[in-house]
Amino acid sequence: MKCINTPYFLLMAIGLIMSSELYAAPANDDCSGATLLTVNTTCTTTNGTTVGASQSMPAINCNGWTGNADDDVWYKFVAGNTSQTITVTGNGSFDAVLELLSGSCGSLSSVTCSDNTYGGGTETIAATGLTVGNTYYIRVYDWYNGNNGTFTICVYGTPAGNPGDDCANAIAIACGDTLTGQTTFGNSNTGSSWNCHIDENNIIIPTPGEDRFYQVNVTDPTTTTVRVYLLNVVDTNTWVEVIFTGSTCATSTCTQSAQWVDASNQFQGGLSYHDFSVPGAGTYYLIIDSQGPSSGVQSYDISISCIASGIQFDTNGCGDDVDSNAYTAKWNGGALSTIFPGDTGTLCYTVYIKNPSGWEWLKYVDMYLGSCWTNIGNMTPKNPPGSNGFYDTNGDWSVSYNGAGNEINWSFVNSVNGPWGDDNINNYYCHAYTFCFDTRVLSTCSDSTNLQIIVRVTDDGIGGSGNTLPSNYSIVSTFVLPVELLTFSGNAEPDGNHLHWATATEENSDHFVIERSIDGEKFYPIAYQKAAGQSSARIDYRYIDQSPMPGKNYYRLKQFDFNGSYGYSDIIEVETQIGQSIMLTGFYPNPVSDYGSLSVISSENQVMKAMIMDVAGRQIASRLFDVFVGENTIAIDFSSFADGIYNIILLNSADERAGTIKVVK
Repeated sequence: MKCINTPYFLLMAIGLIMSSELYAAPANDDCSGATLLTVNTTCTTTNGTTVGASQSMPAINCNGWTGNADDDVWYKFVAGNTSQTITVTGNGSFDAVLELLSGSCGSLSSVTCSDNTYGGGTETIAATGLTVGNTYYIRVYDWYNGNNGTFTICVYGTPAGNPGDDCANAIAIACGDTLTGQTTFGNSNTGSSWNCHIDENNIIIPTPGEDRFYQVNVTDPTTTTVRVYLLNVVDTNTWVEVIFTGSTCATSTCTQSAQWVDASNQFQGGLSYHDFSVPGAGTYYLIIDSQGPSSGVQSYDISISCIASGIQFDTNGCGDDVDSNAYTAKWNGGALSTIFPGDTGTLCYTVYIKNPSGWEWLKYVDMYLGSCWTNIGNMTPKNPPGSNGFYDTNGDWSVSYNGAGNEINWSFVNSVNGPWGDDNINNYYCHAYTFCFDTRVLSTCSDSTNLQIIVRVTDDGIGGSGNTLPSNYSIVSTFVLPVELLTFSGNAEPDGNHLHWATATEENSDHFVIERSIDGEKFYPIAYQKAAGQSSARIDYRYIDQSPMPGKNYYRLKQFDFNGSYGYSDIIEVETQIGQSIMLTGFYPNPVSDYGSLSVISSENQVMKAMIMDVAGRQIASRLFDVFVGENTIAIDFSSFADGIYNIILLNSADERAGTIKVVK
């Protein structure tokens, strides 16, 4: 192990006495607050400190050494080249440990590390194989105990390289991704013309402006089309050129191209997107170029969609945004919340189908039913032809039921042009198809997974978009056996936000969890309410949130059955002018062994204090830390505490209690 000389040992002891109670944690104490470093062509240092820092992750075994990471701090940089160098030099007796990580906060992987010197030494990582445009994280800490060290840090490369400047620095973008705030300014004019980019007279169109390279990663082997959207384009020239080079990135060489017309703010042809044909999974390259003589495209957003030929689900419900899963389902013409074990009725699915390629059409619809669905019958649509109002003037649908697999199979029957799909409407953007069947829910059904229904739609596979095989898409429809909720409402009062809800009936209902959010997206539990269990009469419930956040608060109910299955209520909004600016959302892991993380959400930048109390109410430790607007994670060290139950009390700058959480060691 590393030797500890006497002067440093005394210094370390002094550092331990100077506990973190006396210092606020640095802003980059955790990954979420990592300081952004600029990549330069030479080492341009930034001063760093671990004063007041706490441990975020266990120490890494680096070069055979395992030190103490009780004061790690974080940095990040965006790779401008596949190779970058990171250097950290400790001041005085600071024995730096340097670690490079990839991924994102909460899901990081160690790439490499350096721990070759002692106090005051320099640690260097010469990283290779980086992905240009990706963000990488750096962790620095003193190998010894303590949190009072300083150091300098830099990231540099030779050359640095601009993201997207050429093939080697192409920016990675996956199917479904959107990159905002893009520009070609500052990039090279790699290609002044591209061999496939021609006008109606077969003359190559010049592109003398700066250009930006992208690497599109397609993983689905059924993909036949890469769809490129340009949004929010700001350009002083006539056109923006989109050049597609296929699976090989080569300057001035392309396979397909398109022009964005600045005057109409859309692609030539009147669409906001352009489709490029691909033969399936693979890596493809495209370039955004400018037709301006010496400048680039000022700014734009780029979005990529990867689609197979033929029909697809429309997740926008034909423009009505009725369901993000591209379908609606109704039980006896009403909401699904009325389904209970033993019920008999009619279940109808409306699926929203689009045919953007114009080559294939809906041919088969299959439903795979969970074991709770029984007594299947009266399936519609079905023959005779013309018995339903579908978009199939040349035919109709036949239907069969497979009892062995508990599945229903619909097939389109075209009486004029042979067994093709529903091709009456060519290249349609979206149409709704409704399929119904009578059924009974088993009276013994208690597991919501046995209520799942998989809906799969398949096209005819006879189209001309490069893939003659049928394409099929599936959605999983989930059901819960919840209570029948009559009302859920809330209002702001001087003593807090009052929440009210009422149930008409309850079947196997165990309890409610009241959840709160400040953005309507991420919800956190704030209270527990026991439910009635079994009831056929109205029951009213009430809860007062005495510590709401100022401004808008969003609430929802999470209702649990006795078997652990659960469902959610609608989200309601309550706005208040009072409340506290901090919300304690959890501690993980709990129980804790050595180190855990306290999670809080703040509506403002502020200094907080966490006190750790034992069951007798005695304070055994405390710590000051900075919190910032939004989500914050604070590392808490329990390694020196005896096993038992502790309370973490959160206080604001006025020593007012902002929250308490129980932790088991």
